[in-house]
Amino acid sequence: CNVKVMAPVSFVSKYQFWKQNAFQKRIPYSETVYGVDVLRPSFFYLPKFLRPLNGFFYFFSVLPSVLKVRRGYKFDMIYAVNAFPDGFAAAMLGRFLNIPVVVQAIGTDINVYTNLYFRKKAILWALKRCASVISVSKAMRQRLVGLGIDEGKILVSYNGIDRRLFR
Repeated sequence: CNVKVMAPVSFVSKYQFWKQNAFQKRIPYSETVYGVDVLRPSFFYLPKFLRPLNGFFYFFSVLPSVLKVRRGYKFDMIYAVNAFPDGFAAAMLGRFLNIPVVVQAIGTDINVYTNLYFRKKAILWALKRCASVISVSKAMRQRLVGLGIDEGKILVSYNGIDRRLFR
């Protein structure tokens, strides 16, 4: 299995302009971690203002990096953790590249953001276009079904470890 990871970082976190010696503390754009290539493009967003647009900002911020990787590595799926803005941007990328997307719903994205009109619309648009949705609990699965997500494409995968295997 050949895996490449793209873990976008907010431009605020990446550059930390307000901190002393900020340029020495930059998060690297690319590195290899335990044999896996990791890219960290920065994504733009507007804190506190126009948050419903953050999914679009995320998509357009990472698109050049995704296209660059795609030229040399024909990945066959996109996996995103968090339905918004990550999952929304992933669904847009999946549509653009015509490849399947899997989004993991982890909590606030479903339990809080779906109470906000525009974010709810974006989340539902994205999740309805995903090949699969991963839920971290049965309760969240039921919430997703209640929001109109096809229960046949929701997989429950609990966060945690098997202590018998990992000591």
